[in-house]
Amino acid sequence: MSDTCMAIQKRLDTLPMFKFPFSKRLIPEDGIYFFYEEGEYWGHGGSKERVVHVEAHTKGKLADDLEKHFNEEYPNMHLTKGMYEALSNMDKRRASKGRSERDFIEMLRRRLSFRFIVVDREAEGSELDRYLASVLSECLYCTPSRDWIGNESSDPKVRSSGMWRPPKEGRSMTKRELDLFERYLEMTYRWLERKGILAPVLNY
Repeated sequence: MSDTCMAIQKRLDTLPMFKFPFSKRLIPEDGIYFFYEEGEYWGHGGSKERVVHVEAHTKGKLADDLEKHFNEEYPNMHLTKGMYEALSNMDKRRASKGRSERDFIEMLRRRLSFRFIVVDREAEGSELDRYLASVLSECLYCTPSRDWIGNESSDPKVRSSGMWRPPKEGRSMTKRELDLFERYLEMTYRWLERKGILAPVLNY
């Protein structure tokens, strides 16, 4: 799956990266988002950040869900709930004083960034995120760093996969699913153009 992982991440790298604060006007209603974490890099050469979380939202509230990762509603989100649990384990192991909610939120805003692709408001979108997460988590080269916060997680699948929401089982992507990913990328380029955002096209 490593070649497929590299191809997917290269394609994602042609899209703009967002950080908090962001304009909700620049986020589509439905899509799949890909979170990146400061200090975590892919294993395909160079120092590009690797994807640590993939999730689809196809109910017209993608912007709202993304915003929740960076505010007081974080306990309800897979990514930030996992990060908080891992940091709590770290503090306990070091006998450190637990950090405040405000400190945690500020850390999220500093460390996390994301990209997205536009999807149809259909079940296909939510299925595709599982396949993408599976390929990215099974890559032999995109492994978590020694200092990754997720190494403190109580979930062994998080620790081994390097993903905050690891897939239930490893699975490669079929040609149909790869073609669907490409179609959604083209939809995303057109959506970005309508919003006046030009996605950079990178050469490898």
